[in-house]
Amino acid sequence: MVADAPSGHAYPNLEFFLFGPRSGGGQRGTSEQFAAAFAVLGRLAGLPTRVVVGFSSPGDGPVRAADAFAWPEVLFSGVGWVPFDPLPRPDEQPRPVEEDFRPAPDEPPPSEAPEPTPGPAESAPPVAAPGGPAEPAGVSTPVLVGGGAGGLVLLVGAALAVLVALRRSRSRVRLFAGDPAQRISGAWREVTDALRLAGRPAGGDLAATEVAARAHAALAEARAGTSPPGPGMPEVDVAELAGLLNQQAFAPGATTAEQAERAAAVAAAYTAALRAARPWWRRLLWSVHPGPLRWPTAVSSPAAEQVCSR
Repeated sequence: MVADAPSGHAYPNLEFFLFGPRSGGGQRGTSEQFAAAFAVLGRLAGLPTRVVVGFSSPGDGPVRAADAFAWPEVLFSGVGWVPFDPLPRPDEQPRPVEEDFRPAPDEPPPSEAPEPTPGPAESAPPVAAPGGPAEPAGVSTPVLVGGGAGGLVLLVGAALAVLVALRRSRSRVRLFAGDPAQRISGAWREVTDALRLAGRPAGGDLAATEVAARAHAALAEARAGTSPPGPGMPEVDVAELAGLLNQQAFAPGATTAEQAERAAAVAAAYTAALRAARPWWRRLLWSVHPGPLRWPTAVSSPAAEQVCSR
């Protein structure tokens, strides 16, 4: 880190900062370049990142522009924005990253002395074959194979039945247990889980209205891949549920039981419509997918987080 390095965090500045020759001033910069490069590389890896600017003035006294300091933060589901410090340590000598991935030299295996070969006197005497053919004993191989296959089928069927029961129990708790705010959050989680099951996950850095738009597009694309919507395929507007989520996030305690029931109805209708628009074999996998049982259950308001990050 160099305090008097030129400022700037545009892509040309970051490219020179990351890949420019050290003799020409590259690979040296202020906290601005380190934080911006960290945020850009994180977004290339699919992580929601942002750059925060503050001041690091020790003790009392005036705060000047030279005290400005930048650092990156990464958004984690259920945790929030977590700060990171990508600056090099002043007491450490920088070294190439390739050294961490260079394999260690192979050590030659220790030589082993050959085992002594037993002489003729040490050989075991031949065993005389029993008189007459051996009688078959025990259960035959086809019976064993058939019994094992049947047991495996029963075991797999029981496991799938348990998964279906657990998934339905999770949905009932989300939609009908707790106060109205918890039920609205549970309905929102049902929609986001449905998007993940359909291969269209919504990032934690998106606002609720942006997730609703993504949900509308996912349903339209799924229906276009099967058949056009008809009388039995009504339109489902997730934007109404996004509005209820924003209301319970920005006005705690203002949502009612009727609104929670409406949120549950919208979530159930959207999930059923998106599942029905999938191919038949994907509908089967949808019901037994264990993902919703292990995905994070904490629900935060995407709209609130989006306002804080802008």
